[in-house]
Amino acid sequence: YEASKMTMPEYPKTEKEILAPFESEPNSSRWDIEEMVFTELECPILKQWKAMSTTAATTTTNNTRRTTSTSGDGDGDASVVVKKQIGFCRSFMDSSLTSCVGKDKGEMFWERV
Repeated sequence: YEASKMTMPEYPKTEKEILAPFESEPNSSRWDIEEMVFTELECPILKQWKAMSTTAATTTTNNTRRTTSTSGDGDGDASVVVKKQIGFCRSFMDSSLTSCVGKDKGEMFWERV
């Protein structure tokens, strides 16, 4: 029941997915696409993750395995990058999630993620 009330956010679409509705009838006979400008914004969190993973060194501290960056940027801990991504997801998903399952279940969901 709760899942039926959820609104799933859309993912960024490709050029082909954006133009697909104009390639079939009746739209293909009504519209001519003369120009399209398509720009993908770089995700700063993914950029940080990729930079970190290419310069990663694994260390063991107090029996805890932790991956840290050797770049010295201060954000090299993999858990920090993952928490940033989860925070980004929460920023647009929390309102939908909370409205259909409630605050307590929403928090349980994010704890599990």
